Amino acid sequence: MQARSLVLLCTNGWLGIVAAGCGTGHGQPDVVSAGNAAQPLGVTCLGRITPGNRVIKVSAPPQSIVKQLRVRRGSQVRAGQELAILRDFDMAAAALAEAESDVAVAESAVAQAMAGEKPAAVAAQEAAVHSQEAALLNAQKDLARKQDLFHDGLLPGADFDAARLAVETARQGLLRENELLRSLKQVRTEDVQVAEKKLAAAKAKETYARAALNQNRIVAPEDGTVLEIHAYPGEAVSSDGLLDLGNLGRMYVEAEVYISDLPRVREGAGATITGQGFSGTISGKVVEILRQASDNRLYPTDAFTAADKRVLGVRIRLDDATRVQHLSNAEVSVRIEP
Repeated sequence: MQARSLVLLCTNGWLGIVAAGCGTGHGQPDVVSAGNAAQPLGVTCLGRITPGNRVIKVSAPPQSIVKQLRVRRGSQVRAGQELAILRDFDMAAAALAEAESDVAVAESAVAQAMAGEKPAAVAAQEAAVHSQEAALLNAQKDLARKQDLFHDGLLPGADFDAARLAVETARQGLLRENELLRSLKQVRTEDVQVAEKKLAAAKAKETYARAALNQNRIVAPEDGTVLEIHAYPGEAVSSDGLLDLGNLGRMYVEAEVYISDLPRVREGAGATITGQGFSGTISGKVVEILRQASDNRLYPTDAFTAADKRVLGVRIRLDDATRVQHLSNAEVSVRIEP
């Protein structure tokens, strides 16, 4: 049997075309008269209801164990809201606290290196300088007295030489004390650089510890409603993720349209949705035609039927989202108007 059968019906001047599969015929064939054959036909196909842009599978590191779950099925969440924490959260929090303490210590070391020596040591050295200045002044006064006595012949030359040596010794001592004071007040660039490098290393460890903590704290990537929970406290997170999140404020249908029918589909076209779970029909509008072909997921793959054709997704925004908020992923029938 061919993938799509054509049956020509000629009765009283009418020409009917019945096409099996997802296209112009799908279940309810379009029948046109020979005189109106040039008019464009709508497209009928299958689709699935999706909340917002798509269902988001909020994940976590593989094989992570859930410690606490902060939401339940049906919870409304905001972007950034905490959804769950994992088993290693407490250890990660302790590591972050230690890293923050190390940063504080390193910052103090930088401040100390930039400030130079301790104020008490500087003050003590300043006192030593003042003492040496006084010693030099006394030695100079003693030399002046002895110089007059030496000129009058009343003082031996040895005593006069000893007085001059005392002045020179006091002067050299004052130079040494001043040099030591300057060294205490000087900020060594090398010490500051070493302290700054230690601070940078401590901050890097803090960043790593914060990232490890965030890995154990799962937050909502955007606003939405919790549709399903796949891992509860004490359970490991599998390939299904932690939970499913979707925006029920805007509901869409992602229809699968055969590539051969795509020329009759345009953005902005009206659409009519029917299916189980709601009565009557729901209107909508084509808002996006996807750009990548894929296998047909709504028909079983069969090399002998039209279900094996390649399709493109067409996204249709529903005018009344409230009627299908409880039907995410449900299969519906779609008719896209020409």
